[in-house]
Amino acid sequence: NNLSLLNRNWENSVVKDTALSRFTTKVELLGDYASILRFIYDVETSQAFLAIRSVQLSQATRQQAANGQLQLALEITTYYRGDAAK
Repeated sequence: NNLSLLNRNWENSVVKDTALSRFTTKVELLGDYASILRFIYDVETSQAFLAIRSVQLSQATRQQAANGQLQLALEITTYYRGDAAK
């Protein structure tokens, strides 16, 4: 794809009163509009259970915007059985 990773972080936590753990990742990507749409589509149609919790699309720096680049901040969560906090 035509996206650049600007930043990423993640967090594991236990879902209270269940046998589930939650894995959340936040990424910031830079790319053109078509590449961003394709990435979001790929996440939404993935065979893995992934939930997009937030999407923020903003104009990149002036120079990057002149090249048609946008900045995407995306938070994605998935759940699985097990205790990720231990």
